[in-house]
Amino acid sequence: MKKALLVIGVVLGALFSFNLNVYAKESNSCKTIDGAYYDKAGNETDKGTYEKECVSHSCDLVADAYFGKNGNQVSKEVFESECGITVYESFPDTASDSTKATLFILLGLSIIGSTVLVVRKLKED
Repeated sequence: MKKALLVIGVVLGALFSFNLNVYAKESNSCKTIDGAYYDKAGNETDKGTYEKECVSHSCDLVADAYFGKNGNQVSKEVFESECGITVYESFPDTASDSTKATLFILLGLSIIGSTVLVVRKLKED
């Protein structure tokens, strides 16, 4: 009889503990608590996953996921066509020509120097 009560107590305690654990995860789903992010399942996650799963998006790019007009996750092509936004994988390197960069720097410095000289000349007159 004592063994049966002990077994029943252990089983009930285990079930109660399991229910508390499930409840804790459900209650933390899609929340931020003390700087920690929790996903839909209630598991601690990073900010990108939290925003992707828990925040409503329309025509947004979040954590490398594309969201269309209605807020569903879509492919890059669907995102571009629905939202009218072009996504570039890489940007052109406009400062790669050092000769042009040097020329523009020298041109800018000469304009500044000339302006200073003209202002000084006007003040003297």
